[in-house]
Amino acid sequence: MNDLSDLRFSPKKLEEPHAPLWRRTQLRLQNMERFTAQRMNMSDGFCPAIQKREEKIALAGEELVELLKIWEEQSASDWKG
Repeated sequence: MNDLSDLRFSPKKLEEPHAPLWRRTQLRLQNMERFTAQRMNMSDGFCPAIQKREEKIALAGEELVELLKIWEEQSASDWKG
């Protein structure tokens, strides 16, 4: 049985804790992807339904990061006047 406090099974800490929101989100999504890949059965990777779902999740994450980046850039320009 896996000990959840074991560092090998814990997600990595964010490397850039003071980065912009879009970057922290991007890092968290990458971390989640690695965490899931480590726990997925190799046979699941060959299932077309699971592959499509993983692709959709990755695309949604990329879209979220881009929307956050745009939002932050607009917010920053609004503050400057």
